[in-house]
Amino acid sequence: MSLLSFSPTLFNISPSLFYTILISSLVLLILTRRSSKSKRVKLPPGPPGWPVVGNLFQFARSGKQFYEYVDDVRKKYGPIYTLRMGSRTMIIISDSALVHDVLIQRGPMFATRPTENPTRTIFSSNTFTVNASAYGPVWRSLRKNMVQNMLSSIRFREFGSLRQSAMDKLVERIKSEAKDNDGLVWVLRNARFAAFCILLEMCFGIEMDEESILNMDQVMKKVLITLNPRLDDYLPILAPFYSKERARALEVRREQVDFIVKFIERRRRAIQNPGTDKTASSFSYLDTLFDLKTEGRKTTPSNEELVSLCSEFLNGGTDTTGTAIEWGIAQLIVNPEIQSRLYDEIKSTVGDREIEEKDVDKMVFLQAVVKEILRKHPPTYFTLTHSVTEPTTVAGYDVPVGINVEFYLPGINEDPKLWSDPKKFNPDRFISGKEEADITGVTGVKMMPFGIGRRICPGLAMATVHVHLMLAKMVQEFEWSAYPPGSEIDFAGKLEFTVIKAMDKLLPIPLTMEATDIWGEIERSESYLVCSMYEEAESLSSFILKRIFGNMDVLSKEAALGDHQFHDILESAGMVLVQSLHGIGRTVEIVNELRDVFGEVAAIPVQVLLTGICLQISSGSYSGVREILEEFFNIWVYKDNHYILNDDGVSAKGFREKNCLDIDEYMEVVELYTFGVLAKVSNDRGLAISWVEKAALPEERRQGILRRLHLLLSLKTANVPDASSFEENSKDSSYAVVNNKKSLANEKNDEIDSVLKLFKQHEPWSLWSSHPLSLKVGNTQFSMSRGKFAISLVGLIICYALKRKRAALIRIIRRQMESTRKAIVDFWKLAFSYQVNPLAAIQSIPSTTT
Repeated sequence: MSLLSFSPTLFNISPSLFYTILISSLVLLILTRRSSKSKRVKLPPGPPGWPVVGNLFQFARSGKQFYEYVDDVRKKYGPIYTLRMGSRTMIIISDSALVHDVLIQRGPMFATRPTENPTRTIFSSNTFTVNASAYGPVWRSLRKNMVQNMLSSIRFREFGSLRQSAMDKLVERIKSEAKDNDGLVWVLRNARFAAFCILLEMCFGIEMDEESILNMDQVMKKVLITLNPRLDDYLPILAPFYSKERARALEVRREQVDFIVKFIERRRRAIQNPGTDKTASSFSYLDTLFDLKTEGRKTTPSNEELVSLCSEFLNGGTDTTGTAIEWGIAQLIVNPEIQSRLYDEIKSTVGDREIEEKDVDKMVFLQAVVKEILRKHPPTYFTLTHSVTEPTTVAGYDVPVGINVEFYLPGINEDPKLWSDPKKFNPDRFISGKEEADITGVTGVKMMPFGIGRRICPGLAMATVHVHLMLAKMVQEFEWSAYPPGSEIDFAGKLEFTVIKAMDKLLPIPLTMEATDIWGEIERSESYLVCSMYEEAESLSSFILKRIFGNMDVLSKEAALGDHQFHDILESAGMVLVQSLHGIGRTVEIVNELRDVFGEVAAIPVQVLLTGICLQISSGSYSGVREILEEFFNIWVYKDNHYILNDDGVSAKGFREKNCLDIDEYMEVVELYTFGVLAKVSNDRGLAISWVEKAALPEERRQGILRRLHLLLSLKTANVPDASSFEENSKDSSYAVVNNKKSLANEKNDEIDSVLKLFKQHEPWSLWSSHPLSLKVGNTQFSMSRGKFAISLVGLIICYALKRKRAALIRIIRRQMESTRKAIVDFWKLAFSYQVNPLAAIQSIPSTTT
């Protein structure tokens, strides 16, 4: 199953739109409730859902991640229940006995996969991988090849020296990183890199330099991000609104194929010409695939299919191993007595020599620790999705073909009926013999970190060896403790590609200078913002901007960004920053924070500057506002109908920002300064008029602003309520910046209306009017405008009604068409008859004889 993580504010819906949706759904429900029940199946119970969207809205409005929502539903409906997520219906099982019945006793029947979404189909070469393929001949051929020719015990031992070398390099990397960071290291990154290096050489059989390894890792991460589910995966009718995302997926697929095929061809040449590549190993996974024959196919795998199979091999064992090690080290830190016992066992087993793979079998406590890590912190909350090959039943409920069957692992791993004190990390439970567990599930299901049955992970043995060896090596070489000393470890889980430990704020987070990575970080900060996680959004957006300005030379060299793209990055990150500051109640600090983060006023994108100032003024704070605006005006020079930076506005650090402003952009700032700061805040309209007369402005724009300022002055003289009075009577509480794109009317009423427009309210969310309806899936944020959403909702309701009332509607349409046809024919006959003979309509037509 693709792990879902929707934002707590899935749809930031206005009350009117929400009630429209609700009433429409209720009306539709009433219209369809009398439909025939003969074709309905008896599914497990579950929360009632809305027509078309099912439980999507309920889940989104719960404000929880998907696994949290599932756990709440489980507590109410029991160990087997149904959720409807749009067009997908899920039966979720979290009971040990039911899982054993389904996946072990009736394994073949539940061994297939449901239909893949279009994006996953692209990256799996139309399901030509071990995990994605349906239960059948193709799956048997691919799995048999991997298990027998690559992961058998004999073949696996051939890579022993490779694993040992990777462990030695892991230790050296940790030592180097600790030396450079006063003992602080990032466990997950180092563990992932070690596992990834092992799998790369096993897959391609050639040695890669570190740059190629890092590039390969970035390609794999980009693929995983692209595979995160989108809203149209659950509501296919929305697919037309995601054409850009589909195009992006195809682009990522091309990049993936182009990059990996180079290494595939390199291995092919090494096999065809032995000795030409000095780094080539004697065997690799690719060797088993070049001439692979699969049942039902006459051809061997194409290059694109080889890319899919290699990607599956790499992704399957990298993040799972890395996250298991990270959780394990965290548990050893909070349980120092367990760390001491594990070190003592290693010491007593190997003495002073380095630990080797053969030593693992002798270490009972190490095996117990690893098993407890996998029980307490499985790589994912769900196994990969199953489906049935034919209709069947489970616990008396129907399971139709094509339905998603999910298995919720925490419901089993933490079942008090199966485990004593299940919340406690206690490796001794596996040593006493009273709570032994078979992770293959054959003798009973108490934990299933790698799945069980026919679709059990074929790399189970390899993964457990990697985790045992890596953990033992890291404990043998280092004593692990929290940083800073005495701090507590945060055990909150966070969903990415696997379940990782929530990021510790004290860990160094590297920001690579690839443009796609920068955009990925910005999207993550936007996701935090949409989820109302304002502190995380502020921290990440501020970090992104500071790293960009601190690595300007690296960014220019590696990201190869154009000026416009660079400006878009700064504007996107800056908008997240000001919105998150507003969200956490630090609105009064926005101007000072913008100075601190961007360093120079010239570096702040205009829309970010305007947004920040408007939000700060709306909170009643004017600190630094006038000063930053005056500095802004001092660095821009009017020339040739646009504004350019003067010499003082260009950074000595090689800053590459937008060095040219359109008149409209500049005038937005002018209007905010004159009407919002001088005339309103300082209450000095005369000063505002004087400033406009002296400023370097286009003459037509200058005269327009002067007319409006004189109008304000005349209104004050005539004791007409000024802007502040109008503002107090309005419903909102903040300023808006209005473009002066329309000349003022001559009538006094039009003049007053124009002045009022200057103080039109500007809610913070309106700055995100392109993202009012937002959804987070995995680390990806999806958004849709209100107009698109309303159109899509109407379309959904129409399609649903057509589907449920199709036969009746067809009959009505046919009757109406027949009536219309008869009316037209009769009218035509009457009209024709009148032209020939006025009485023909009432006279019989005489017969003709030949």
